[in-house]
Amino acid sequence: MRLAAGLVGAVLTGCTVTPQGQSVDRANYVDLASTAAALANGASEANPLGLALIPIKTFMGYGVEKMYPNDCLARSQIAASTNSIYYGAAANNLVLAASASGAVAPVVGLAVGITYYMLRETIEPSVFECIPADGPMRSFAIAYAEGDVEGIVSSFAVGGVDGDSVGHAAIAADYEAFFATTSDRRMVFANDSQVQTEVDGMYVFYNYTADIVDGKITNLQYEEVQ
Repeated sequence: MRLAAGLVGAVLTGCTVTPQGQSVDRANYVDLASTAAALANGASEANPLGLALIPIKTFMGYGVEKMYPNDCLARSQIAASTNSIYYGAAANNLVLAASASGAVAPVVGLAVGITYYMLRETIEPSVFECIPADGPMRSFAIAYAEGDVEGIVSSFAVGGVDGDSVGHAAIAADYEAFFATTSDRRMVFANDSQVQTEVDGMYVFYNYTADIVDGKITNLQYEEVQ
């Protein structure tokens, strides 16, 4: 059973192509391996469906990609929740494998799961970044998060348009005012037409279009999704 699950997992891990799918696979196999270690050391499977779920669990990363092939935001949200559970469960299993008190294992597991969730962007930045891999929209998103007016402006062509603002001077003035009144900003791209912004704990989802010529944004338009 374990050998078959491992072979299936190895095949499917090779099929995942996104950072999120691969991350879910990694967390899943850490959980499966730690379960095997705990069972080998005399622990019992608390979940009556535990072994039956192994084939399903090996499909998780692949399944996430199939469900959301063009939505990095959705994939990253699933990875955040599932990975926290898997790593927490793995920590629980490893404590049991070490023959520690059964009362300690759930506490350790919970702590590890919470720690992963809180530090996930530091632990696996590529999984939760969800911004374009290159180009001016990547530069724009990074500058937006860092409050870098010069970086914002340099992402646009000289006569570039950002909403109702036209040209570098107007764009710079808008972002100087915006950055002066905010302290925590981030963009998370679902795909090449939808983006979620986070500003001081407030989330807004937008449909957007970006015209790019010679590596510069010439026209960026966005509409809030209600």
